Formats: sequence, C-alpha cells, structure tokens
Amino acid sequence: ADRRVGEISRPEITHYVYEANKHLSAISKKNVLTNLSVLFNFMVRRDILAVNPVNKIDRPTVPFQKPHVLSPLDFEKLLRTCMEHHWSERLVVFVLVGFCGIRTEEASRLKWSNIQLENKIVEVPATVAKKARFRNNPIPVNASKWLALVEDKRRTGPIIGSTWECQLRSAIAASRITYHQNAIRHSFCSYAIGAGWPLADVIAYMGHSGSPSMIYSHYRNVVSADDGKRWFSIVP
Repeated sequence: ADRRVGEISRPEITHYVYEANKHLSAISKKNVLTNLSVLFNFMVRRDILAVNPVNKIDRPTVPFQKPHVLSPLDFEKLLRTCMEHHWSERLVVFVLVGFCGIRTEEASRLKWSNIQLENKIVEVPATVAKKARFRNNPIPVNASKWLALVEDKRRTGPIIGSTWECQLRSAIAASRITYHQNAIRHSFCSYAIGAGWPLADVIAYMGHSGSPSMIYSHYRNVVSADDGKRWFSIVP
C-alpha cells in the first residue's frame, strides 16, 4: 500500500508469486500474474511506467484438465425441472447457454427483446457482451422449441432478476444432477464440436477471443459424435 508502482521490480513480483504464494495452484499463480499485468499495463498507457515488469516473468505451466460437461440426459433433466416448477426465466438462461453458447453472465443480463425467435437469433449487445463485442447468435432448431414454450410478446425488461445466481443454483440443486462451474457452456462447445459444427461457427457463438487451435485442442474428443447430435436433439 505504501509502494510506488515504479519501484516494484520484476524479482520482487517473481518472489511474491512463486515464494510468498507458493501454496497457490498453478492456475491461481497465473491469474495473479494476469491481474498484476493488467495493473502495470494501465500504468504504461498512462505514461507512469516505461515497461510492464510482469511481461518477462515466466507463467506457470497449467496441466490440461478435461472440461466438465453435462450428459444430454442430465441437461434435459435440468430443463424439465425448470418446466415443472414454472421457472421460465431460469429455463431461458440455461437454453441460451447450453444451446446458443452465450456466457451465463451475458445471458443473465439480456432482455426479452434480445431474443428474436422470428429471426432465429439472440442479440448480444455490446453493453452485455464480454469485451463489448456485439454479436448475433443463431438459435438452433431445438433451442427454438424450448424458447417458444415461454415466448410472450408482453414480456419486457430483463430475462431474469438480479438474484440470478441464486436462482440458477437452486434449479441445479432441485434437478439433482452433478454440476461443475461453467459445465453448461463447456458442454455447448464440446457437443458442438462433437456434432461436427465448423470451428469458426463454434467460436463465433461463444464470442471467444482465444486461438482456434487452443479451443479445438481443448474441446475436441471430449464427447462422441453421437452424443453431440443427441445434445442438439433435446427438445421439450
């Protein structure tokens, strides 16, 4: 708190991450370095620093972990749980993430007017999209059938309220499925690639800025082609 940013050296940062915080996982260390880099890049842009001292610090190697995905059966169970409890808002969010590839945080901030079933697209405004990148996500055929169940031209405003995190967690708990963080979005990507979608389309749906080779290597072979087709055949 009492240090000038220009006095903080690369060796000090290295010691802070790899020695003072050696108990952290490789992913956490990498996140710490990323956050520090954002800070120092800000200082460089403001001409407070000449260089970012984090740039030449080696990042820890993060071992590959297979993404956690839901089975088509579990996802269908989750959607049907929402239907049985008349949780229309939660159903819509799960459909937008699982079949349209939209981030949960993005879907929870969309308005009913952003879902254009007649045009078969979901509009993700720049004010909602990560990194303010506007995009239109096509709505797959099976997703249209789920969304048609709750379509109401009289609906206005946000799709789901500000307590959306609690609402989604309670729906997952009520469905009694095994769930890991971001599993639904990871499922979308894995099943889309498994179903044979062009990689460019998958990346466009996800609004992802990562390299195509990274995404392909991370998500390919996670699920079978049959399961990929089964995922996008889940209908009411």
